[in-house]
Order: sequence, then C-alpha cells, then structure tokens
Amino acid sequence: MNRTPERHRGAEPTISYQLSRRTSRDPSRVLADIASLEAPGIEVVARGATHLVLAPGPPSRYGAGSAVALGAVITLAVLVAAAASVPLIALLPAALLPGVPLLRRREPRLAVGVLDDHEVGDTVVTVGGDMWSALAVALHSYLSSLPSSRTIDAATPTPPPAGAVAAQAPPKEPDPPAQPTPDESAAS
Repeated sequence: MNRTPERHRGAEPTISYQLSRRTSRDPSRVLADIASLEAPGIEVVARGATHLVLAPGPPSRYGAGSAVALGAVITLAVLVAAAASVPLIALLPAALLPGVPLLRRREPRLAVGVLDDHEVGDTVVTVGGDMWSALAVALHSYLSSLPSSRTIDAATPTPPPAGAVAAQAPPKEPDPPAQPTPDESAAS
C-alpha cells in the first residue's frame, strides 16, 4: 500500500504565514467573514471579541489537561508503590511521559487579530501562524478583496476632472542679489 504524505496521519504540509493589513471594513464583520470562510477542513477552535484561531479540525481530545491528569495518576501510583519498596521512587520521572506526545505534536494553527484604530478610523487585520492549502486559498482571496484603508484613500490625490485645464501662472522671477553692506565693500 502506497501512502502519500497527505494521508499519513492526516497531516498536510504547512507554511508559516504573517500579514498585517489596514482596511475600512468594520472589525466585527471581518471576524465574521473569516469565521465563515467556505473551505474544507477549516474550523474555528477559539474565538474572542478581537481574534479567531483557525485549525484544520477540532482540537485533539488528548491535550494538556489529559496529560496532567495521567501524570498525576502515575505520580500517585509510584508514591503508593514506593511505600512498599523505597527504590521504586526512582520511577517518579515516568510521570513526565504523558507530556511527550504534546511536545512532539505539530498542529497547524492560524490566528487572526482584528483591532479598530480609533484615531484614524481604520481596522487593522493581523494574521499569523501556520497555514495549509485549503485555508491559504480561501483566506488570501478574502484578504485581497478587503476594501482599502481610509487613510490610504485620503492620502491618494484625486485627479482633476476630465475637461478641466489647470491654470498656469507665469514662472516667478528670481529675487535680485542682495546689495553688499558698507562694511563688506570697505573690506575688499
């Protein structure tokens, strides 16, 4: 049986991604739009008033809480066994073993932060984390379609109307050279 990298343990290659962008769209609408992106495997695993965390599926059932609980059970079992035979206390470091899978696990996550810049009236969208192909296509399409920032629009000069001719003033003549002072003319 031939296994491709995409099918091995359900993992897909990821790339690191970081982007910051200003837009004129409302922050709550940006978060709602990103949360509702239509792509296979995208799931919102954490959400706050100003952020989202996207992942390719629900978080694993074996997490930090499970590892700590299992470590506590191993610790208790070793301490009870050590009451019968003191050399068994050497097995106490085995309580750290439940944490090893968490250290080796590399699950892609992408965080999206959206803040309202009250001074300028813009929304700042910041994206960072690991991105997989389905999310890359959907998110890049959405971010590139965001309306531009109000500050960029205000800084861009508007061209004159099509039929308007700019009034040209005659060039200004240079100022005449300054006359030497009496002290300067006596020195020469």
